[in-house]
Amino acid sequence: KVVLRVRGNFHATLRLRGIVYDQYSDKYWTVNRRSKRHLLVTKKGKHRPQPRLSVEYVSGEQSRYFIPLNSSYLTTPNERIQINDTGIAFPLEDETPDIIEFSIHSSKALVVARPRKIDVAVPKKLRAPLKKLALQWTKGSQSNLQKLLALTNHLKREYRYSLSFKRPRKKDPLLDFLLTNKQGHCEYFASSLALLARTLRIPTRTAAGYLVSEYNPLGKYYIARERNAHAWVEAWIPGK
Repeated sequence: KVVLRVRGNFHATLRLRGIVYDQYSDKYWTVNRRSKRHLLVTKKGKHRPQPRLSVEYVSGEQSRYFIPLNSSYLTTPNERIQINDTGIAFPLEDETPDIIEFSIHSSKALVVARPRKIDVAVPKKLRAPLKKLALQWTKGSQSNLQKLLALTNHLKREYRYSLSFKRPRKKDPLLDFLLTNKQGHCEYFASSLALLARTLRIPTRTAAGYLVSEYNPLGKYYIARERNAHAWVEAWIPGK
């Protein structure tokens, strides 16, 4: 089922984020911060940076827009949206998402909140085994960026994406994924990378939304379907 239509040109797979999680506990990610939304007036102007992209709502989630990190110069038909401190856009309370247009321009992007203690927190029962793995996988890495790349590359090499697997009920599913049955879907990969990095004091959050890569040559737009729902990691590296 088609959820979104995307028009415009982009060079890599587009990640449209709709929610950002910061707390992991009891096998699930949640939103810990009490983030206030502020009103953003999105009047159209002649001097918007190019290229411009647009995301059109088709079906599914009606409480938020889906836009990439570093979105800037946003425009909507009614010229008003709400923004929270993780750069997520919402329609007003009495409205549903329609079409949102934007540029990807990091110097003018929506502000993303700086790290807090919760962004390096790891559940107590997971801290020791995850830190042991993280130190092994990042041996020889110096900067936080090098450590993140080392963790990412190890997950790519040693683990397999799968939607068909079983987990023992009494064992933590993340530990089972990392230490025993090394296969799972995107949430396992994202959760592992985020929490492994946190044991090294690298602030991380997990984002969820859609990956966009399917092109419709007849309509000349891209499509995000329900099956393109995805989770990934956002890490705080100063200057990046």
